[in-house]
Amino acid sequence: MKVALASRYRGLMLVLFPTTLGIGTAVLWLLSLNWPLSIDEAGLTFRHRRCVKWDAVRKIGLSRSYLDGRVSQIRIHHDRGMCKIPVQRLEDGQQVARTIVAMFEQVKRSRVFKNLARTEATMGRENVGSLSLRQVRRQSLAVGDFSQVSVSQVNSPQVDVNLWGAELAALRATLARRSKKIQAM
Repeated sequence: MKVALASRYRGLMLVLFPTTLGIGTAVLWLLSLNWPLSIDEAGLTFRHRRCVKWDAVRKIGLSRSYLDGRVSQIRIHHDRGMCKIPVQRLEDGQQVARTIVAMFEQVKRSRVFKNLARTEATMGRENVGSLSLRQVRRQSLAVGDFSQVSVSQVNSPQVDVNLWGAELAALRATLARRSKKIQAM
């Protein structure tokens, strides 16, 4: 996904060129070098052509407007530092923010599953490859409560339905809390 500067920002650069003899335009251009140029599955490419892989991103912070709840700034913390991106200065800034957060969440989920696979591999060695114990471990980590899943229930399709139901209920609860928070403002 290519990321362009907002037309108002480019217009401001154009207006500042003759009035500040190019200094204002140069300052705005230098500020925009730490903003993304493109977003893809590999990572972010900034306007100064430095690429940051998604694995290097440690966390993402969002600042929202109190008036309408839109994202106003994104802070991307990665292994080389932190980048602040004012979303309103980008063309389709809200879509860019959603894309960055979604890609980060996808990488974060894959990290969890890689760690889970590692623990399952070691658990399989200790228990001579007991498939049912690995499945119980996976279900207990996903559901969050080991006592809810028994070894006899592992191969039933009801466990998958319960797992998806629990995940959807948690998602609904999170979205309900966020909407109440926004409506209260």
